Parts: sequence; C-alpha cells; structure tokens
Amino acid sequence: MGFHFLKTVYCPRCGLKNFVPKKASAKPRCGRCGRPLYVPDRMQSKHGLRWAIKKAMRPPLWAFLVLGLAVVAYKTFDGRMLSDRPSVSTGDSVTGTTSVVDGDTIEIHGRRIRLWGIDAPESTQTCKIAGRPWRIGQRAALALSDQIKYRVVTCQHRDTDRYGRMVAACTVSGRDLAGWLVSEGWALDYPQYSDGAYQEQQARAKLRRRGMWQCEFVLPWEWRRQRHSGLLEDRTRPLRFLNPYLAEIEHRRL
Repeated sequence: MGFHFLKTVYCPRCGLKNFVPKKASAKPRCGRCGRPLYVPDRMQSKHGLRWAIKKAMRPPLWAFLVLGLAVVAYKTFDGRMLSDRPSVSTGDSVTGTTSVVDGDTIEIHGRRIRLWGIDAPESTQTCKIAGRPWRIGQRAALALSDQIKYRVVTCQHRDTDRYGRMVAACTVSGRDLAGWLVSEGWALDYPQYSDGAYQEQQARAKLRRRGMWQCEFVLPWEWRRQRHSGLLEDRTRPLRFLNPYLAEIEHRRL
C-alpha cells in the first residue's frame, strides 16, 4: 500500500504518529496505547497537532519537575545536616564547619578560634591605592571565607590568649590557613608569637605585591595601638550597627 493512500493521525493521548488508510473499514486505534483514533476527512490542523504533542510531553515534564524538586530538597537537607553537625573535639583538636569573623579569627559552632602565628588587618582598617581608600581588613576576611567555603576545618590547639580564646593552627583539606593568608598577602607573620614561622611566605607575597602589599599600610598591631591611643580617626563609627561583632572584636584585641 502506497503512502498516498494513508493519512497521518497523531494520537491525542500519547502523541504517537499513526498512518491509517484513508478509507478504513474499521475504526483505527493507536499503535502504542490502543486508543481509538479520530480520523477527520481532512488532515489534522496545526493547532490539533501542537495540542497532541503538548499533551504527550506532560508526563516527561512532570517527571523532570519532580526529580528536580527531589534533588533540591536533598541538597538543602544535606546542607542543613552538615551545618548542624556538632564540632568534634579530640584531645587538643576541634573539627567542624566554620564561619569567618575577621581575617584571622574564625568561629566553629560558637567557639572563637584565633589563627596561630599571624596577624591580619582589622575589619575597619584601610589603606590607599591611587588616592582612594581600600578596605584591606574587609578584603582579608572575604578572602578567608572564599578559601574555606563550606568545607570542614580542623584546628589544632596551640595556646590560649588572655581573653580565653583558643589559639590554633587550622587546616582545610590539609592546607594551613594561616600560611595561605600570609602567602596571599592578606595577613602578616606575627614574630612575637610565631618566631618567624611564616617569614618566607611573607617575603614572597611582598615581592609579588599580593593582597595588601599593593598599597602602603600600617602594621595591624601598630594600627590597633594607634586606634587605642586616639591617633587614628574612627571614620566607621556611624556604621558600627552593620557589624554586630565589630565592637566586641576591637575591644578584645586592643
């Protein structure tokens, strides 16, 4: 039988393309779902064809939608489980997900931890590049946050400061966070406590003008001393309410 004796009919249920004789003795049915086909005297209109295709595409679309929602729900649930996971303390080490307080201070489930051997610019500390202020303290905190992301941090206790905070050497995926900050130019070796442990990384960062070495800045410990003695003007005081930790951090570190 030649194709010129056949009609093309799309099933309204599954959208299958059926070829039926123009002069059929019996009522034709769909070759896939078995639904009776309505065979008009003329070819189906484009509108009817689009409607049949849309109807046939509904089950796959719903399946993809349900699958997408299931994936989103799983990711959300898994993220909450990870963030709610309590910190694990084994002897002198603490492990858990982390939030960044400033360039050299992190927090693991409410426990403040100061990174050992380094000193980063304060949150409000600035320098100037081409005559324009550059918030190196804020940049250091953002760099540390981008480096950690949502990964688990392991901190090995080294000391306790005068405010009762844990001073620790912290690593993420086996990489020393303090050494990374110094090598990227967002922190300085603190020789008073580190005995020059990060002097080599600091020299390379200075040579390559990484991070805050792009501008002239005041040493963080010197900047805090000048702020405490009133030699520096507090230009950020009206914006203190934007950072609830700012007053506490400065009070503790002065």
